[in-house]
Amino acid sequence: MHRFALIFAALALLLGARGADARQETARTPAQLFGQSTGPRASEREVRRLIELIGVVEKELATIEVVMKGMRAQMPDVPEKVWLEVRAEFVKNVNRESIITLYVPIYSGHFNATEIRQLIAFYESPVGKKLVAEMPLIEIEAFTKGVEWGQEMSKKLLELLKSKGYKVPSA
Repeated sequence: MHRFALIFAALALLLGARGADARQETARTPAQLFGQSTGPRASEREVRRLIELIGVVEKELATIEVVMKGMRAQMPDVPEKVWLEVRAEFVKNVNRESIITLYVPIYSGHFNATEIRQLIAFYESPVGKKLVAEMPLIEIEAFTKGVEWGQEMSKKLLELLKSKGYKVPSA
């Protein structure tokens, strides 16, 4: 538990080092930070097609089992019958249509019709299909490397603080 706290503290220190001007900025939405796309909007059908192609639905649906497993671990006294009811409610509300409905306005706000069509063409291509297939493994590898990197950075930061005479928690 302490390692994760240290990782997040280290990242907060690194991100906090941007300076006073950055801290005085007003909060902005991601669309404001990265700019919304201009131009004609894609049809809902096209955006739905893109969402299907990039694998968002499958990724989100896979989280159902992860969430359920986590909940079961936290509440082992809940009977199986109740978990079946909870899962049924979860699946009723988190399904293919609800996920697509959630993502359509997000993608529509960031990409215009031309860009949506270009993305569809990419994700229908062999390399686009390969990217979708490889992405779960890439994300796992990136997460693992990120944890390792975070631990290394935390250790270095703690060593720096210790060298300056500060008492640091033991790992």
